[in-house]
Amino acid sequence: MREWNDPDLDLGASTAVVDETGRVAAFAFIKIVGSRAQHGFTGTVREHRGRGLATAAKRSALRAAAARGVMRVTTSNAEENAAMRAINAKLGFEPIGEHVILGRDLVSDTSTHHGTAP
Repeated sequence: MREWNDPDLDLGASTAVVDETGRVAAFAFIKIVGSRAQHGFTGTVREHRGRGLATAAKRSALRAAAARGVMRVTTSNAEENAAMRAINAKLGFEPIGEHVILGRDLVSDTSTHHGTAP
């Protein structure tokens, strides 16, 4: 729900695929700013996986973005998510850079460096 309530999300271009009971089976979120867009989270409910629904949702969002004048769309996914990497390749996405995420635990850290080397 947090994703659906994001004020930057383009609800007109984002897509939900519903099953025969009317429940969301797959979805694709997209944020559009001018001629560029960021394709956000895409997912499929576990019992509906392997049917091409994520691909269909993402393709629909891309078509809606193109209809709004978007010329360039970026997306990202975890390297270990082979299924989404395959979908992205199928839809024509190509690597354009590398994103490095860094992290550290603060719970047991009692040092404060304030920009100086330890």
